[in-house]
Amino acid sequence: MTTKKLAWLESMLLVAGLAVLVAPPAAARTICVSKTNPNCANKIQTAIQLALFGDTVRIQAGTYQDTIQIPPLKRGLRVIGGQGVIIDAISDGSPTSQQTANAPPPVVLNQAVGIHVYANDVQIRGLTIRGAASHGILVQAGFSRTRILAVTIENPNGDGIRCGGACDGPLGP
Repeated sequence: MTTKKLAWLESMLLVAGLAVLVAPPAAARTICVSKTNPNCANKIQTAIQLALFGDTVRIQAGTYQDTIQIPPLKRGLRVIGGQGVIIDAISDGSPTSQQTANAPPPVVLNQAVGIHVYANDVQIRGLTIRGAASHGILVQAGFSRTRILAVTIENPNGDGIRCGGACDGPLGP
């Protein structure tokens, strides 16, 4: 191969490589969570597992008995609720605030936090987290740029929000 053809081939490979590097990412998706809509996931953690980089998990009103983990590969995830979205992180569905003396104590789910963040660039907005066995929200050390907006944390056994990583505010409602 001549030097001229080799130089042309190298420049084309460079252009192709740069095109791959600057190509826009696939469009972010919205994954819904609902207690009543069969077209949506019925658990928040299921929707998070389906989510890709930059997706949004939008939670419809309801009480969800769950603890949530946002793993490292979910960078850029947005978990968005609204009025009437409650994550009941301690209960198995039995009453907690109106318990009678003869009723068994609620079952604690996973002895865990309400939402445990192991990813960078996560946004959590518009939720109420109730009665976590540990912290309401824990951002694991080593992960950063978590934004927590309009979140209410009720009766955690630890801190409401603990940022082992770096959190951006405003925190709370």
